[in-house]
Amino acid sequence: MAAQVVTPILSGALLEHVGYFTLLPYGATFVALAFVTMLFVRHGDSRSIKPASPLEPLGEAD
Repeated sequence: MAAQVVTPILSGALLEHVGYFTLLPYGATFVALAFVTMLFVRHGDSRSIKPASPLEPLGEAD
């Protein structure tokens, strides 16, 4: 969520003071950083939760 606050401010400042050619390196840098952070993910919630009956997802009202 912090990136959603910081990115418009930072990219807007780069566009205003440097130029539009900074958008591609800016985007590529943060895509690469996101990929690096995903490399550190070791496990996740991989268990599937099975309903007791096939009609359970429909709810009690049906």
